[in-house]
Amino acid sequence: MLAYVAVCGQGDKDYRYLQIYHLEPVNGRPRRGVLASLGNADNLSPQDLGALVASLSRLASPDMQLRLAHGDARLLSAKTYGSILAVRALWEDLGLPGLIEHGEQGFSIERALFRLVANRLVDPGEPAVAGRMAASEAHWPEPGHFSYHEFPQAMDMLLRQKDRLKAELSGRVRQLLSLPLSVVWCELTSSYLDTDGVCPLPA
Repeated sequence: MLAYVAVCGQGDKDYRYLQIYHLEPVNGRPRRGVLASLGNADNLSPQDLGALVASLSRLASPDMQLRLAHGDARLLSAKTYGSILAVRALWEDLGLPGLIEHGEQGFSIERALFRLVANRLVDPGEPAVAGRMAASEAHWPEPGHFSYHEFPQAMDMLLRQKDRLKAELSGRVRQLLSLPLSVVWCELTSSYLDTDGVCPLPA
């Protein structure tokens, strides 16, 4: 949609009308279709037009709102935040911060595992360990930086306590979601096994 000043002549005098229009195809060619007429442009003060622009800007895209507020400034990027908070709320409702044991590692196992899980849920196209979100592309509720090698260490700690966690989470999921849970599927698309003999799992 665009603004346009239409000039109409009556006798020896011209009148200017401010209109809002959009282009619509007619017989393969663009044609101006008037959506609204705001009246005589000479009767509209800059303050009136400024108030109209400010009102409409609330419905514009974030990038356009930034340009209107700061001239030529552009929104280049923004960190993921809202979806991370939603995952964190579910994580805490399940009681995972208190269930995960930290061992003797020099970093927070629970926070590292949360970043891997959130990365998988919010941006599933990224590999879990090397996910960009786990490093810098998201705004995390808890501060802290994790190195590449700390994520596999956190996964090792998770494997050591998986049986206890599965038993605890089974009851909590049934209670939280009121589900008659009997079967839990494990997602293995990013997992692999290294053995010296024949692996019985594919059979």
